[in-house]
Amino acid sequence: MKKNIERYYKFGGTDNRELINSCITNCIYTILQIEKINNPIMYLDCSLCFCLKRDDNSLLGYSYSCEREILITEYSERVIEHNNLDYYDYDYYSYEELWETHKHNLKENKPIVLLCDLYYLDYYKNINKQHRLHGIIAYDIDEINETLQIIDNGSQFYNGPITMEVFKRAWCSEYFDNMNLLENEIPSNKVWFEVVTDNWIEYNYQRIYQINLYKTIKYYYGSGEGKNILAGLVGLELLLQRFQLCYRNGMNMEVVLKELKDILFEVINRKKLNRLFLCSSYKEVPNVKLDSYISLLENDLVVWNGLYNLVLKGMVGFNERIFNKIENKYIVCLSNERSREKLLKEIFDNC
Repeated sequence: MKKNIERYYKFGGTDNRELINSCITNCIYTILQIEKINNPIMYLDCSLCFCLKRDDNSLLGYSYSCEREILITEYSERVIEHNNLDYYDYDYYSYEELWETHKHNLKENKPIVLLCDLYYLDYYKNINKQHRLHGIIAYDIDEINETLQIIDNGSQFYNGPITMEVFKRAWCSEYFDNMNLLENEIPSNKVWFEVVTDNWIEYNYQRIYQINLYKTIKYYYGSGEGKNILAGLVGLELLLQRFQLCYRNGMNMEVVLKELKDILFEVINRKKLNRLFLCSSYKEVPNVKLDSYISLLENDLVVWNGLYNLVLKGMVGFNERIFNKIENKYIVCLSNERSREKLLKEIFDNC
C-alpha cells in the first residue's frame, strides 16, 4: 500500500526520453522514481532478450514479442500483471466489473498502471494524434467531482485530474476491443499492472549487471530458441531473408514494409533501453571495455535508425533502388551486431 500519496500529487516529471516509446516500462519506472527507489534503471530487465514468434498470418512470417520480466528475475514478483485472456487473474468479463476492482485499489492508495486509447486523452495536444494504446498511472479518485488523478510521464507530461467521462472513453475505447499490438502480442486495454515497492531491498549492482549481460549473450547472441520462436540476432537474420523472399516473389511490399517497420520500432526501443542501462552500469561498475561496447552500441543505433527511416521512405514510394538500400543497410546492421558479440563475452567473463 502506498501510504504517501502526496508524492504522486507533487511529482513534476522526469526526463525518461529513452523510455517514452515503451509506455508500460516507463510507467513502472516512474513509480519507482516517485517511491524514491535508488537508481531504478538497475532493477529493470534491460537485456536484449526479445524474440520473433512464428505467425502464419504475417507476410514476413514473424512478429515481435517481448516475453520478458519488466524487472530482473529477482524482482519480477514486484510487478504484477493482471489480464483476463484466460480468466486466470480476475473473474471480470466487463469494464464495469473491472472498474470496481480499480476503484477499490485507488481508495486504498494503491496506484495502478492502465492502458488507454491516446486518441481520447484530451490533455494530449496533438492535431495528428491517432488511436494508440498508451500507459498511464492512476493514483487517486474523487467520486464526488467524478475525476481521476493520473500521471503521464511521456512526451507530453501531465499530472492532474481527468473527468471520468474522458477516462472511460479512452479506457473503454472500442477501437482496441479484441485487438493486440502488432495484431497478436499486447492484450486488450483491460490489462493492468500494480507495482509493489514496500520493503524494497537494494540488490547488488554487480550481480544485476551480470544478469543483464548473461541474458543478452544467451538470448540475443545465442542460437535461437526453436522452430516457432527465434531470439535476437537469429530472428533478425531470418527476418531479412523473409523480406528478400517477399520482394523476389512479388509480394505486396506496402504491407511487408509496415510489418518490418513495427518490428524495427520495437527492436530499436529495446536497444535504447539496453544502452541506458549500460551507461548507468558503467557509473556503478566502471570497465574500459564496457565503455567501448557502449560507444559501438551508440554508433550502431544510428545505423538501425537509418534502416528504420529507409523503411518509412519505402512506405511512401517503393522501388528496386529503395529495396537495395534497405537490404544493404540491414546487412550492415547485422554485421555490426555480430562484431560486438566477442567484446560483450569478454566483458562478461571479467565482470
